[in-house]
Amino acid sequence: MRADERPARLVGVLALLVAAWYLYTFNLTPGVLVGDDEGEFTYAAWRQSLGERVYRDVAFDAAPVPIYLGAMAYKWAGATHLTTKRLTIAFSLLAGMFTYLLGERLFGRPTGLLAAALTLSNAYWHFFSWFFTADAFYICFYVASVYFFACAWQNPERRGAWLMAGALGAISFFSKFFGLFAFGGAFLFAAHQLLADERHELDRRAILAGLAWMAAAGVVSGLFFLAPMSDYLDRFLALTVEHHSKAVPTLSPFFVFYAFFAVLWFEPTPLAHRLLVFMGVLGLTGRGRQALPLRALLVWHSVQALVFLVVKMELYARHLLYLVPFLSILAADQLATMASERGEARRASVWLGSWILLTALVGFSSELPTYKHQKLVELVQRLVPPGGTVLAEHGEIAFLAQRRNVPLRDVPASGTNPAAPRIDAREIVEAIRMEQPEVALVMKRTRDRSEDNHFLGQIKDEHLLMEHLQSTYATYRTTDPELGDYHIFTRRDVE
Repeated sequence: MRADERPARLVGVLALLVAAWYLYTFNLTPGVLVGDDEGEFTYAAWRQSLGERVYRDVAFDAAPVPIYLGAMAYKWAGATHLTTKRLTIAFSLLAGMFTYLLGERLFGRPTGLLAAALTLSNAYWHFFSWFFTADAFYICFYVASVYFFACAWQNPERRGAWLMAGALGAISFFSKFFGLFAFGGAFLFAAHQLLADERHELDRRAILAGLAWMAAAGVVSGLFFLAPMSDYLDRFLALTVEHHSKAVPTLSPFFVFYAFFAVLWFEPTPLAHRLLVFMGVLGLTGRGRQALPLRALLVWHSVQALVFLVVKMELYARHLLYLVPFLSILAADQLATMASERGEARRASVWLGSWILLTALVGFSSELPTYKHQKLVELVQRLVPPGGTVLAEHGEIAFLAQRRNVPLRDVPASGTNPAAPRIDAREIVEAIRMEQPEVALVMKRTRDRSEDNHFLGQIKDEHLLMEHLQSTYATYRTTDPELGDYHIFTRRDVE
């Protein structure tokens, strides 16, 4: 890139990111927190920011990086849910920036800008950028790892690029275990290219050395995250690896295929955008600038999604969200190729820019719904003094009320999986005896168990818990319909 091109490049990227930040944040409403997973993340990050440790003091069954970042954000900007929502949005935009850099590295600046715009205007991407969960973080580090791998592949002597690819891949893995695909896609691509290099045009020695550096950086970075857990590493493994490995197929192949196409066909997404991103799928077949071998890098990272079809039928559309940047780059390349073939690149860029703005305004016009448990939060704040304890199966209730939740030793298991670990009611009773929470909230069970996806929804011998609470706690009587979904118990000395 010439020096005189850099200001235009910087202005274009900054304008895109500033516009995206505005579109992503203008509908964030104070007092709103939705998404059950987000509640667990916010509570764990909050307790981490106060000096407790996830896995040791707080039961948590996901990877730790988002919790560490959320805890730092809470210390710096205050423990409100808007703090971590903005943090998540920032990482979504960083992922968009690395999408631009990767697209530019492979196909040129116009393709990179268009790919970033397609990614950030994707309604599904925008939707999950509103929730403090692992997705935005692991995808950001994932795409960054792929970018540095592409840099290293084009110049195998650049040891720093190999090291960055490995370190960022490890951070992606410790953000969400899907981040392992950063290494899987890279090594599959490298093996394919080396085996297909019959003319020995590639610098095999430099590439193999670079792959070794990448793997070493990944291992060292992984040890960096595991070392602080040395005194409770067994709990970390029990709460994460064992929990995920016990999951069994619970969904039909039809649903898994639906999840794949939902990434492209998400309901609020305009038809034109669906068709455009679908062109990225066509790009997987090799149409476009076939002379560029690094196209295969995106292909190998994309087809890994098929692993889930064979190994684990427990897949939802958000699990495939990491495909959006790669499919957007391929789709942008398809469009750029067609525009250049017809000599209408300038006109095409104007039309595409206008179209992206319109689809973004349509996709971002929705608002987050009002938090459905706000009355419970207010009740807990009234009955439980600061520094007190509550037993609540939704972590965000304790977080929003700024009250400590009863720590449990077992995993907050998923109620949608019949093979998930079940918590013994005796352990909860023992925890209640030790912690003496001022208030206990137990969701009423109905035939429709769609909301029973937290630890109290998986209690073994639940009647033992209810008998203990009914005999040692007072039942809180209320006629408020917004509190009717819960059994509410108060310690007898609580007024």
